[in-house]
Amino acid sequence: MKYIKYWVIVCAILAISASFQGGAVALFKITKENPKIETRPIPLLERLIYERVNEERAKYNLLKLQWASDVAEVARKHSEDMALREYFAHENKWGESTKERLEKAGIVFTVSAENLFKCENYPDVVEESIKGWMESPGHRENILNDKVEETGLGIYKVSGKDEYYITQNFIKRALKFVPLPTKLSEEEINKIFNLIKEAITSPDDRNFSLKDRILKKFINSGIPIKKDFIIEGFWGNSPALKLKADLIIDNGFIVNFTDIELEEEKENFARFITSQGYSAIVLIRATKEKIEYVLIKSE
Repeated sequence: MKYIKYWVIVCAILAISASFQGGAVALFKITKENPKIETRPIPLLERLIYERVNEERAKYNLLKLQWASDVAEVARKHSEDMALREYFAHENKWGESTKERLEKAGIVFTVSAENLFKCENYPDVVEESIKGWMESPGHRENILNDKVEETGLGIYKVSGKDEYYITQNFIKRALKFVPLPTKLSEEEINKIFNLIKEAITSPDDRNFSLKDRILKKFINSGIPIKKDFIIEGFWGNSPALKLKADLIIDNGFIVNFTDIELEEEKENFARFITSQGYSAIVLIRATKEKIEYVLIKSE
């Protein structure tokens, strides 16, 4: 007897926005003989959906939505929470709404919206999610909303299954949470680098960690500095990139600590800062014997 294997393809979509307060759910079931199953990595799927959303906006001469790392983190956590707690809704099990989750993350905004998509055994998660959203009035309204300026999305794949939960949040900020990096002059880069060298080689404040010594040096010099940021972006056609920046100085200069040989790290970081708009980075490798550091300037 010949056996033919069938797969059940299931998707569900849900949308809510500042102006669209109700929830709309559509559930579709399609049966196909031996369809191909989505196998691309999650970061790549996130990037491709982001690009496709902007392609849809471009058809209507709408501005491109900027990628927001902090918003993406909120979206990823909601997708994971829905999958692990087995629900599909804008409001989580604790009763937190989209607005409340964004506010809890410290995101200040005047407009917010959210699209959700859930699918199982789909061969192309990217195209099916975009198709489902654009064919649904509420989701389409969010994607083509001319009042939102930034977006972040997160996907969670259920372990051992071809089941995906997708959350996309849209916002218009009232206040930029992380200012965009600005190009620094050669003189500014050299000034920053010299202060970093002084902090590394200075015999003072040895009771403090090297990161805190550098932080103190810049605070005393009156140069803006922040610590422990996640920088996220896209690198050509590769998946979304995520870099933990130990220190960001004057919004254009990164200081990062590493345990890897500096020669191995230099090329990757040089390509990253150039593609993401930062001016320079200092990589620092501290061992018991010595402290190594290297300055890399963007091209």
